[in-house]
This record gives sequence, C-alpha cells and structure tokens, in this order.
Amino acid sequence: AIESALDPDEMEPPRPATIEFAQQVEETLEAIASSLLSGKNLPSPLPDLREAHNAILASTKLTTEQYALINTETDRITTSINTLREKIAEFENAGK
Repeated sequence: AIESALDPDEMEPPRPATIEFAQQVEETLEAIASSLLSGKNLPSPLPDLREAHNAILASTKLTTEQYALINTETDRITTSINTLREKIAEFENAGK
C-alpha cells in the first residue's frame, strides 16, 4: 500500500494534479457503483483517468521517492478502473 512505503515525517505536499486525479477516481467509482446497483448503463462521458494520470506525470520535474511511488500507483489505479469500465461496457452491450 502507498502509505506503508512513505515516511510521514518526510512527505512532500500532494501535487494539485494528484488531488484532481483523486476527485476524478471518486467520481468514476461512484458512477460505476450507481450503475451496478441500479442496473442502468454507465453514464457518459466519465472522467478520462489516463489524461488525469498523465497530468500528474507532467506536474513536476522533481522526482522524489514519494512522487515516483504515487506516479506508479496512480497508473495502476487508472489501468484497473479503466479495465473495470470496459468490462461493464461489454456486459451492457451483451445484453442488448
């Protein structure tokens, strides 16, 4: 987990792009949960998490251990959520 690899005494402040990414992840997960609970299709458009992740990567030239870890973990989060979205869309299309 991210928090287990970080020393709280040496943490850098979160980058604004990381905060924006977290908000977009929350919005996307809420939409997925709502869709699954209601049986309705996913709303469109949903936030572009890959674009938000790329904004994190572009947000600083300084690479600390913390930022490198966040870069890696947000990439994994993006890939996982995007895969989930794709699988839900496949399921929705199969039912048509």
